[in-house]
Amino acid sequence: MINIALALSTIIVFVSPPQTLQRNVVSQPLTVQVQEEGTGLKIKAGETIDLTVTSSSKTGEFSSNSTSWKKDNTFVINRTFSNRNFYYKDSTSGEYIITAIMKGRESGKVWITTEPITIQDKIVQSPSVIPIISTYHLATSTPESQVISIEKEPSNQSFLSKVWSFIKRLFF
Repeated sequence: MINIALALSTIIVFVSPPQTLQRNVVSQPLTVQVQEEGTGLKIKAGETIDLTVTSSSKTGEFSSNSTSWKKDNTFVINRTFSNRNFYYKDSTSGEYIITAIMKGRESGKVWITTEPITIQDKIVQSPSVIPIISTYHLATSTPESQVISIEKEPSNQSFLSKVWSFIKRLFF
C-alpha cells in the first residue's frame, strides 16, 4: 500500500483588524499568524522565522512592547509558535501600508503579507449606539426592542444616569 499525503502550503496573514490611530499613539497589538493555506487554520511555524516589518510611512515605528517603547522592526517567531505581536506608532497623519516579511531560517522560504493602517491628527468619536433588548411586555404598547443613541460624556456617572432614566421611562 502506498500512502500519499497532500501537503498544503504555509502562509502568513495579519489576523488583527486594520486600525485607525491618533498621531504618536501606540496601536493595539498587530498580529501576524502562520496558517495552513486553504484552511485558514493556524499552525506552528515548524522552523524559526525571522520577521521584518516596514511601513510605507517614513515616520512609522515598530516595537515589541507597547509600554516600554524600543524602536525595532525585526522580530523572531519560535518554531513552536503560530503568532507574533508587535506595535506601531507614527507621527505623520495619512493612510499607510504595513508589510510583514517572514523568512524561514532552515527552508529559506519567504512569505509576505500587508495590512492598511490610518493615522489621524485627532480621532473623532461618534455617539455610541446601545441596543436595549426587552423581554418584558407591559400593558402599554412598549416595543420588544429599541435602539437608542446616547453620547458618552466624560463622567461615567452621567452616562449611566442617562441609561437608567431611559429604562425607567420604558418600564416604570
